[in-house]
Amino acid sequence: MKIAMFMLFFVCNMFTVLIMRFAYESNYRYNNGMLIGVHIPGDHVNDDDVTRLMTRFKKRMKYFQNINVVLSIAICFLNFVNIIIFVIMYTIWILVFVCGIMYIQLSAHRKMYLIKVQNGWFVESQKQKVFIDTRACANADATPISFRYHIIIIAAELLALIPFYSWTDRAYFSMIIVFAICTVIVSVFGFVFHIYMNRRQNQAYSLNSDINNIVNLTMKKYIASAMLVMSLLNFVAWITFVLMCIIQDTVGDLSFWMYIILQLLSGCTLTVILILARNRKNEMLKADTQPVFVDDDDYWKTGFYYNPNDPHLFVPDRLCSTNYSLNYARTGAKIFTGSITAVTLGLLIWTTIVLIPYIHVTIDIRTTDSTVNVSSCGYTSRINIDDITEITLMDSLPDDHFFRYNGGATESYLVGKFKGNTYGKCNLYIFNDVSPVLMIKTADQTVFLNSKKDGEIVNLYNTIKDK
Repeated sequence: MKIAMFMLFFVCNMFTVLIMRFAYESNYRYNNGMLIGVHIPGDHVNDDDVTRLMTRFKKRMKYFQNINVVLSIAICFLNFVNIIIFVIMYTIWILVFVCGIMYIQLSAHRKMYLIKVQNGWFVESQKQKVFIDTRACANADATPISFRYHIIIIAAELLALIPFYSWTDRAYFSMIIVFAICTVIVSVFGFVFHIYMNRRQNQAYSLNSDINNIVNLTMKKYIASAMLVMSLLNFVAWITFVLMCIIQDTVGDLSFWMYIILQLLSGCTLTVILILARNRKNEMLKADTQPVFVDDDDYWKTGFYYNPNDPHLFVPDRLCSTNYSLNYARTGAKIFTGSITAVTLGLLIWTTIVLIPYIHVTIDIRTTDSTVNVSSCGYTSRINIDDITEITLMDSLPDDHFFRYNGGATESYLVGKFKGNTYGKCNLYIFNDVSPVLMIKTADQTVFLNSKKDGEIVNLYNTIKDK
């Protein structure tokens, strides 16, 4: 299991670092009259200030990315030390990595804009101008691929749940519902974004309306294809998971990993198609002899788009052409960003607080004249001895396909709230491969527990029996 986890996150980390490197690499080149998202006159691209800033920017970005390649590999090895430490460190790393990339980009962009301001490299007639091609806008509804195919995919994903309603292994039903929800969310996202791209107003890249129509139609075709392929592979991952669960009559490790691998394939395919779309767009625009020049850098001077005159909430990102940015002159953009930031930080803090007790798991068993109190990692069971209806000393935990719905489960321990096929909802305080195991049952709860302390469970069993 640990080897599989290592390989999975190793591949994910390499993929993440390489995608980040490739996505922002175009900022190194003078493209569409811009360097790092700032319009610079062609005859000033090799000026000392510009060259010095670009050299420093490339060096910082390369240095930062190389360090993170090493860190991303090193963090994977923490999986063999402690899974909880690994999860916490991985979460912190990915957050710092993304924020670091953004900081280096935005810092260089703002410095380049400052150089432009200091040198007065503005074309006043084009400053803050918005160019609109009415002929291209009139063809905005001309879309090559219908978004309705997503409806068929989403319906098929929901229909795949039907076999599980009569499934005998009910303990894993909640887990299957979670997988189904995640699958449908991905497909719904593809569906909504496909609709948005199909109905989005065409952009003006050239004074030639025919070129604008071709570029916009090509981009819509690529992005629509990317959304459909993503949804389709997402569906394949879900159906593979469903079939393997039915064949195995349980949610096994193989079905879980197949789902994850196919979802990674979906993400890789999406990325490749978007990269091809960007390259194709650049090829067509390079051949254009009548490009549109609009110096709208004032709207991007902070690295974020702020244009009160633009009604759009989402706009193509200046620093990454395969991405989209928000128009922060719109109240919705501020609410959206604030909400996402608050939720992300809240989840990070909450996850860290919840996981810290699992770094070193202990099971505390305390008895009084009338109660048995068991606690571990924030979970507590208080058992009145007089209410006990059954107590059994076992060699090991019963093989009841226990499914964790609130707690922690690793190769070393099972702690928290679980559900079994026979025993139903239970509280488990179990170190794996530790014997004996004590089952205590009352009318309200069933508790399984053991201890690494020699004789503690046997003594507890005898104490309860004597009473």
